[in-house]
Amino acid sequence: MIGVDPVNVSRARDRFNTDCSWFPDGRWIASSSEFPAGGTPLVHPNIIAFFVPGKGGLGDPPAPLRVTFSDEHEDGAPSVSPDGLVVAFESHRTGDEDSPSDLWVIAVPPALEP
Repeated sequence: MIGVDPVNVSRARDRFNTDCSWFPDGRWIASSSEFPAGGTPLVHPNIIAFFVPGKGGLGDPPAPLRVTFSDEHEDGAPSVSPDGLVVAFESHRTGDEDSPSDLWVIAVPPALEP
């Protein structure tokens, strides 16, 4: 049955989280998120990777990892490359998602490399 036992991987229901893309190993999800990396919620969504716990559980999962670092632009719609080494995403010229955007690519942080 689909939809049984959902798992909240972001644990940030009071923050903006959208546009998810799986990493090839199935252990991480890239999302456009305001997740409070470092304790402070982001001013604009950036690309954040969230760990997906396995069925056996792991105790405390690794903390979410920030992939993009813009405090002036909204980064969204991440797409992880098939080899898991690069993330393509859109970045709006302002913090407003309705503003024009450019497409960017960025290497994933070493902790996320396959």
